[in-house]
Amino acid sequence: MLEARHLYTQDNKTNLVIRIIAGALGFTYVTFNEGDTVPIAYKSHLYSNAEKRFAPTEKILTAVQMDVIKERPLAQGKQIIIVSPVPALEAVTKASVPNAKALHPRWIQWATSLTVTDVDYVFDPRLQTQEFLQYEQEYPAPLHILPIDSYNTIIYTDGSAQPAVGTKHQYSAACAAMCGTMEDGVLHPHNTYTQTLGDCTAQLAELKALLLALEHTEPGTQTLIVCDSYYCVQSYNDYLNHWKLNGFRDSKGNTIKHKMLWGRVADLKEKLPCVHVVHTLGHQRVGIHVAGNTLADEAAKASVATASVAAVTRSRTRLDNEILIAVKASAAGKTLPKGYPTNYTYHISAQNVAFATIREVGDLVIPNEDQRLELITAAHEGVASAHAGIQATITILQQRYWWPGLCRRTKQYVLCCDICQQIKGSNIKRPPQTSLLVSDKPLHCVYLDHCGPLQPDGAYKYILVAVDYCSRFLWVWPQRSADARTVIKDLRIFIGTYAVAAFHSDQGPAFASKAFRDTMRTMGVELHYSSPYHPEGNSVVERRNCVLK
Repeated sequence: MLEARHLYTQDNKTNLVIRIIAGALGFTYVTFNEGDTVPIAYKSHLYSNAEKRFAPTEKILTAVQMDVIKERPLAQGKQIIIVSPVPALEAVTKASVPNAKALHPRWIQWATSLTVTDVDYVFDPRLQTQEFLQYEQEYPAPLHILPIDSYNTIIYTDGSAQPAVGTKHQYSAACAAMCGTMEDGVLHPHNTYTQTLGDCTAQLAELKALLLALEHTEPGTQTLIVCDSYYCVQSYNDYLNHWKLNGFRDSKGNTIKHKMLWGRVADLKEKLPCVHVVHTLGHQRVGIHVAGNTLADEAAKASVATASVAAVTRSRTRLDNEILIAVKASAAGKTLPKGYPTNYTYHISAQNVAFATIREVGDLVIPNEDQRLELITAAHEGVASAHAGIQATITILQQRYWWPGLCRRTKQYVLCCDICQQIKGSNIKRPPQTSLLVSDKPLHCVYLDHCGPLQPDGAYKYILVAVDYCSRFLWVWPQRSADARTVIKDLRIFIGTYAVAAFHSDQGPAFASKAFRDTMRTMGVELHYSSPYHPEGNSVVERRNCVLK
């Protein structure tokens, strides 16, 4: 910009040439006379927060739209030539832009700008910035799935999560990857790989299965991975490159779920360009992938069952003596150890897991002494709790577990937490409760309301009712209409006779009108209003209305 000291003037006899130079934060377009090299104008634009997430092609379209709108008067009827880094810009559509981020109304505006007859588009590869080239490399055109006989290896993945044995809230999960080949529509299995995961969700198990398949894929071989999780397939094919480019954050800037696993998947995807991932519906009866998906599903479920039995076997000899004594005493009706309430019942399941049965709560697991500190730490410092307070941590534990002194030990742990002590919230004192201001002087506050419309026996259909808050004295005025003009006429005499300090009314049209408020302000009377659709706020006069009716 500092070098543009001398700018040419516009030549009305030549066409207008606009070169678009796009960057990461905005774009600059330089205007020339056709055939000249010295510009006649520079203009720049900074992207908004929404435009920063656009694809480079969409950013160029944003610049083009502004060029057409702002530079058309400058062209004075001549042709406008827009030079951009996008080939065949006039033929760009939303379907042709990979991972387009702009909303549909934007594309309608861009399509309108591209169809203008007095604008021509020219491609210049010298304008392609590093960001544009990197984006095109990160987002190649979608790969076409080859015929199934063309793949050297087909891998079927599946994840399974089932309730853990002896618990109500925990899960045992596992994933499986079954490798094979397809010949004449017949699957020939070769190897099956399984992995136990412990307590996790089915979604995480599906992602682990996809990662397991990629880890057992030989580089350079045409491999087809078939997965019954639409979340994994769509994320791998459509979103993974964009996540990696943005630091594994979504369009709102939030960190995606399972960031570490998706990072490993992204690295393997870059090393395995010959791998295609497709989706198939699970638990189907007809289809070319039914046999492979069924084998992977059975392998995952078998791995879950094996892991559950192994966990129970490991825990059979780990029950504390105190727990065993409490269970035996509860069954025999004898005295329980200290800290074990008598209104609870204690038993051991067939899997050798100790439970405390509490009325209206159910069965809660009694962990061993060496496991309790670990459970408190997980409940207090876990991702879901994030150093919650004493009561919140106790509530999390009591959803699954019980043991003697749970509340006391949890309180001691939270009070001694270093992080909680360093980042302690300030003690905010609540403001004192205020009492309702009650008028103790006559005519200090008078309540107003309209009663009606009444039966049309005469010309008067409404009654203006006034009640003194202190003495409960009543005044009434018959009125032909409930408008502000009539109310002001009657209250002028009332205010002139009695020294009224304030009126309280609902927000009816007559009392909330500008004329009424201006008149009362002139006469030195304060106005107070009750909440809309809340007759209790004007109850002093509402009771008298019932008597009058």
